[in-house]
Amino acid sequence: MLGFVYDGFVSHLTDENITSNNVKSYLNHYALGVSYNTIKRHLNVLVNYLYENGFKIEKSSLKTRKQNEKLHKPINNVKALLYEVYMHNKNLHLCCLLIYCCLLRPHQEIRRLKWSDFSDDLSTISLSGNKVKSKRNRIVPVPTYIRELLVKGQPQHNIFTGTTRPLNEDYFKTLWGRFKRVSKLLEQDQHSTHLDTLVL
Repeated sequence: MLGFVYDGFVSHLTDENITSNNVKSYLNHYALGVSYNTIKRHLNVLVNYLYENGFKIEKSSLKTRKQNEKLHKPINNVKALLYEVYMHNKNLHLCCLLIYCCLLRPHQEIRRLKWSDFSDDLSTISLSGNKVKSKRNRIVPVPTYIRELLVKGQPQHNIFTGTTRPLNEDYFKTLWGRFKRVSKLLEQDQHSTHLDTLVL
């Protein structure tokens, strides 16, 4: 992340001098509070390192940007919503089931699932620490109604692509965004749901 921020900041500079205005100008490219605060935190590290090592630069005193909290409404009819997701895209439907029923994270744990991660009877999913955000091994049960949707493939194949390559990182985020635009159930009163926080 430090490398990413460094590359972005250096490409933003117009000359060799670094001022507080340069830093603020670069940060203003990030409108969302979460992105702004993440970039600010790493940029502070770089700027303060330069300051402490004798470079002519002001010590960073950037403040964290407060973010408005969103109240996520409960989904009134989960069964109907999941059916609507199923009719829209079966991969997204399976992802939603694995999020809610197995408590797996979509962008890494679910997206990169291989058939070798499942037990022979598909009743459990076992993930080693290098595949999990917490870095701890996880073994989770798979409900019967999910197992009925699964057709086991080759051990090293991804469960969605049927090849050794997983889906791209933004696959589920993009699908969920498209689904939200066409969903009648979400148009009614579910503009903000817990599923948003998981899929997005």
